[in-house]
Amino acid sequence: MTSARKKRRSFKQMMEEESGQLLRAALPEQWVIHGYTPDYGIDGSVEIFEYTDNSRQCAETLGETFFFQLKSTESCDATEIEVPARGNVEKSPYRPVLDDLTTMEVIRYDFKDTDELLTIETMGAGIVVVLFLACLDTGRVFFVNLTDLIDKVLTPESPDWRRQGSKVIHVPVLNEITADAPVLMLLRFYGLRPKLMGLFAKVHFQWAELEYGQAELSVQQFHAMALHFIEKLLPFDVWDYAGWDLLRHYKEQLLRMRGLLTERGPSEEARGACLDFWFRLDAIGRTFEDVTREWGLPTVLGRLSSYRRPDRD
Repeated sequence: MTSARKKRRSFKQMMEEESGQLLRAALPEQWVIHGYTPDYGIDGSVEIFEYTDNSRQCAETLGETFFFQLKSTESCDATEIEVPARGNVEKSPYRPVLDDLTTMEVIRYDFKDTDELLTIETMGAGIVVVLFLACLDTGRVFFVNLTDLIDKVLTPESPDWRRQGSKVIHVPVLNEITADAPVLMLLRFYGLRPKLMGLFAKVHFQWAELEYGQAELSVQQFHAMALHFIEKLLPFDVWDYAGWDLLRHYKEQLLRMRGLLTERGPSEEARGACLDFWFRLDAIGRTFEDVTREWGLPTVLGRLSSYRRPDRD
């Protein structure tokens, strides 16, 4: 016969609760954390809100969301690793340049269950899953984009990771969340992912239609379609995201193109200018895949392109 005993809290449960409190304290207060219970590899989502005025009495949603996994560790010991240069893994297999190394400070985290990583990979690149790592000894919180880490680092460098029971990943120390950290813009960029994908798809559709219309449409029809396309693109609010200057640049170019078409009217010259412009506009999506998906990752390109350095302030 066993004796009854009072309900108990495990150390793991206490760690989970404390890590949740640390995450809430680290993220901007106006951002909303939605927890999932029960969870199946995804602990929740973060919905990004922005204050509507300087009094900070009200915040409205930006329609931007990313998923997250929250892990905790009793201590986070940073270590330096040497990361080799490499080519773009989208264009060719991973080939490290071993005589061109960059030193990077990271926190090693052992994913005990690669099933979780496989679940995230299966979700695709259309929405981001972020790992938040809460360090219970110091109260610090770090992050890394698991969606892009799997695609750009784990799979190219360790293609057999799916057959392993666990996998060590590297979380850059520069990805620490603090109240005024520039990397908060990186987290917001992850929330923009679905909007960006929608923009890239629409731009590519428009470019293909203009290319086709070069031979099939009259100058007047082509002109009208180009103006219509511009009006369809301008309402996208991603153009105003401050963390990627290329977007603001192309919004300015869109406005100039609208002015050019309106001022000059239908002409062969204007049609040629449109085709050239949409070809360049369509390159935004390729730049996103080529460069920005490595922002915040433990790669040389990620290190060089993600963070402001003192000599560049």
